[in-house]
Amino acid sequence: MNDLIREIKLDSGIVLTFYDKTSHYYGGFFHVSISVVCEIKLTPECCPVNINYEDAVSLLGDMVKYQKNLERMGVLREEVSSVKEHLIDQFIESSQSYLADPNFPVKLVAKEIAKQSKNKAVNALRFS
Repeated sequence: MNDLIREIKLDSGIVLTFYDKTSHYYGGFFHVSISVVCEIKLTPECCPVNINYEDAVSLLGDMVKYQKNLERMGVLREEVSSVKEHLIDQFIESSQSYLADPNFPVKLVAKEIAKQSKNKAVNALRFS
């Protein structure tokens, strides 16, 4: 499964999209998996002060993606729906203030650039 479960638009304009990736595990048990995705258009305002916008676009492209997987293993068939709702509600409760922060796009871009830079450094060492 990879079905859209829910979309939530935060006050900051960011849209969180929840996708169902639940699969049958064994017997009457399921692996409940929900992918939370948020895509942010990369704009000059999203770039940290020390990062050039053009450099950010060349590293990351036009969109920056935040993705989080919510999972629970060994869920009984009759509990799958309630576990999905619980995972989503728990995520929103614990993450909404962080994701709704006006500086979230800047923090996300900085994190993704750092990740890309680290990957390039590791690959340079690996293939030199």
